[in-house]
Amino acid sequence: MDSSVEKPGPPSSSSPSGALSNQQRREERAVRAGEAWAIAVREDVQKDGRKAAGGWPGTLSEAKAEMAISLGSRPALGEEETSRLVRIFYEAARDRWLRHREREVRDE
Repeated sequence: MDSSVEKPGPPSSSSPSGALSNQQRREERAVRAGEAWAIAVREDVQKDGRKAAGGWPGTLSEAKAEMAISLGSRPALGEEETSRLVRIFYEAARDRWLRHREREVRDE
């Protein structure tokens, strides 16, 4: 086999014109909205006088409801695509929480 022949790489993340696909735009919106949810949860926890510490307190069921509120009405997506976006939304929120959580201080 001729090693000078280039092998095709992974599919490009954007079209040749540089525009994002609809799927990529939905993913980016889900990430931004998930991170905003984590910030709001953190603020609520702190308003209650608690530390925003420990594991992410959200659930996938809450993420589905929050995503629907955050992203508003969108064209109907199939169940598989909706589930995938909920997972992206949830993971973005969880990751944001974990990156910015407060340190727990334990009494000795």
